[in-house]
Amino acid sequence: MRFSVRGTVRSAIDALDYAISDMALVPSGGGFTVLASSGPNGGLASYALNATGAATLIDTAMFNPNWALGISVDLAVIDDGWGGVNAVFGMTGATQLGAYSVGADGAIGSVVHLTGLPSSIGHCNTLAETADNDL
Repeated sequence: MRFSVRGTVRSAIDALDYAISDMALVPSGGGFTVLASSGPNGGLASYALNATGAATLIDTAMFNPNWALGISVDLAVIDDGWGGVNAVFGMTGATQLGAYSVGADGAIGSVVHLTGLPSSIGHCNTLAETADNDL
């Protein structure tokens, strides 16, 4: 497998278009949704990627500035059980991870808080999902 650049696509929001730290490819219908995370001063952008490789902006969401210290450079995508995914982007509190819900159509919904972390973590350096859909 090999990747090649055939063009670029922008959201027209500089904070989302620069310093992209991680991307995820999510199957959706006959194509794919690309999720791009742009770090603590940015947010999340979703793009439809069709069978010919053309990308189109679907939706955007900015990270809350209060979460800046908890935002990870990694993006973990877990199935939400309803046809969409949760795009986990880092910590939104001392004992919780934050994720944006993303519908099967690539629309970015509300923030989901995943609680239960020990308070001693302090900062989430790395995010990864497993084959069993665990974080």
